[in-house]
Amino acid sequence: MPIDAAAVAALPAFSGMTVSLYVVHAVPKWSPEWGSAIGAIIGLVILSILTCVLARGWGKKNRDDVGVKYSGCCETGCCSFFAVKPWAVSEVTAAILFLAFLLFLYFRAAGLTDVIMTLVQVLIEVANSNVAFISQFQAMIPPTIVQIVTQYQFLVQYLAVAIIVPGILVVILMLLAGLCPCGKCHPGRYGVTKCLIILTDILLIVCFVFYCIFAGLAVVIEYAPPQIASMIDQVTAMCEVMPAEINQLIADNTAAIDQLAASGQDVTELRGQLTDIEGLAATADVGCESMLQLFVEFQALFLPGVCCIVGVLFAMYVNNTLCCVAGCCKHNQRAVDEAEKKKNGDVQLSNINEPAAEMVAP
Repeated sequence: MPIDAAAVAALPAFSGMTVSLYVVHAVPKWSPEWGSAIGAIIGLVILSILTCVLARGWGKKNRDDVGVKYSGCCETGCCSFFAVKPWAVSEVTAAILFLAFLLFLYFRAAGLTDVIMTLVQVLIEVANSNVAFISQFQAMIPPTIVQIVTQYQFLVQYLAVAIIVPGILVVILMLLAGLCPCGKCHPGRYGVTKCLIILTDILLIVCFVFYCIFAGLAVVIEYAPPQIASMIDQVTAMCEVMPAEINQLIADNTAAIDQLAASGQDVTELRGQLTDIEGLAATADVGCESMLQLFVEFQALFLPGVCCIVGVLFAMYVNNTLCCVAGCCKHNQRAVDEAEKKKNGDVQLSNINEPAAEMVAP
């Protein structure tokens, strides 16, 4: 194809004509960011192994401090009460990592938010237009939908925030679940931690389904079955061709009206109609550009969506392992007994000191 207006003007078909504008629309081929996605998966697999190594070493130190011999992974090893704190640290680490993935998704979703806001505005403008040319199209739009969209269009700007809200709740719960075992309240029981872990598991399942949608949309668009691919091609082809056709019609009719005006004809009414059509053409341009950009923005969510899915899986692994080392439905009897001994020891010391005080008084 010709690359500029001069090349078009040189063609025999355009001999004797002035080519004022020639635009080539290039649609880039999107390729899924498989390399980065696989890298994120491998990175978190390695991190999962490191959490086990940390728990094993830390648990051994705690076991040696109290003089207990190793008797199995779940009894005195990396999955025992001796490894609660290292897994609590891993819980906090998983929460921070998941937060980073959520922020990645948030910034990528900002473009999608802008596109949807533009499309909503275009819909409202078309529905409220006074141009008779599109009256049939306006009749196809239910008034209730236009009313609802107009009333709640201000919420669209918060789309990126709404996307990460479930994940933010998970991060908060995981941080609390990781910090609670490090305190000194109710030692050995971990009741609050286990409650937070259960709530986190429920939200993690919701997040997994939610973020699979964002990663899956890009894959569906790229590798859609023939029926869906045909529909997508029709939409993209229409949006690529229709604005150019409308602008060409406007240019042709503008030239025709100018010729009528030059011959002394009254073209006031025609120019008014053409002005209305030009405004509609501008709206169509914006709408079609936004529709094409919508597919691009969905594809941009692939990598952050995959990262969030991997982050959810890692969080599930750490979260449920923390529940396991905290005893699930049991408590750490050794820690409870030690806490009771300290408490009783303080009481006995108080009882010994009281008589001594009475003897000194006389």
